[in-house]
Amino acid sequence: MRILLAADLKGKEGEVAKLVNGLKKVPSVERVEYAPPLFDGVAVDVWSHPLLLDEERVAMLPTTFFASMLKRGWSEFGTAFAAILYHVALAGAYEECARCLEQHSREECLKLHEERFRLLGYGVLKVEKLTEREMVARVYDSIECSFFEGSGEPRGAFVRGVAAGVAAALWGAPPERVEAEEVKCVAKGDPYCEFRVRRR
Repeated sequence: MRILLAADLKGKEGEVAKLVNGLKKVPSVERVEYAPPLFDGVAVDVWSHPLLLDEERVAMLPTTFFASMLKRGWSEFGTAFAAILYHVALAGAYEECARCLEQHSREECLKLHEERFRLLGYGVLKVEKLTEREMVARVYDSIECSFFEGSGEPRGAFVRGVAAGVAAALWGAPPERVEAEEVKCVAKGDPYCEFRVRRR
């Protein structure tokens, strides 16, 4: 196990060696490494590359980057951008969930996907209903839709695609045989986003 420890040692830089040596003496500690601040007041994790989730490399986007990307896409291309977001998310989620099903049960993959969704910062996903032909999923604190609060219309194209892809994989259905609709959205004032996916 690796533990990252951040300490504010400004004005006490001479204490670094003592701290490192003290940590090395702790039973079961195999190795201690130290990285100085990047510049005054800013320390970074220089060891965690690549970022992994379930032994698979993960690429995350800062909120500013993600918000700017989505807002520019919507303003430049409108619903065409939403369609692209939906279809690329559908393909990605379908592939990810299908791969999970090679090793785990449907119930396990669903639980795992809900947790991965949260860990990746998209929001809190809760599947409220899952039958052989319909899935109802709620997303609380959707990062995608939060950028558009007050717009008065659903803006969860990416998450809608994720929900559709997961449902298709769980059903063993081709992605083009599902359709998804966002029936509630924080962008139009609802307390959460709700997606209904149906198998055609």
